[in-house]
Amino acid sequence: MRAYWSFFFRVNLFNVIASAIASFNMFIWFPVLLCTFGLAVGFYGFHYFYKNELYLYHNLGFSKLKLGVMTFAINAAIALPLLIIISLF
Repeated sequence: MRAYWSFFFRVNLFNVIASAIASFNMFIWFPVLLCTFGLAVGFYGFHYFYKNELYLYHNLGFSKLKLGVMTFAINAAIALPLLIIISLF
């Protein structure tokens, strides 16, 4: 599971940066972009810079699909309460 968290943080490094830039003027879009556009940019950035590490995750039993679904689920669990809190203000 420790290897998964390494993947999660590396993908979300690109994700948070792209989401923050895209939602610069309207912060309410940040949680939505965190699960959609930013996640796609995060996967692309990971694939571009850390492509060889996918062999490590494959050898540990994580497929690309499993990594993607787990990352999306955790980002959705983070973004949903954040969206509710932002919409209340």
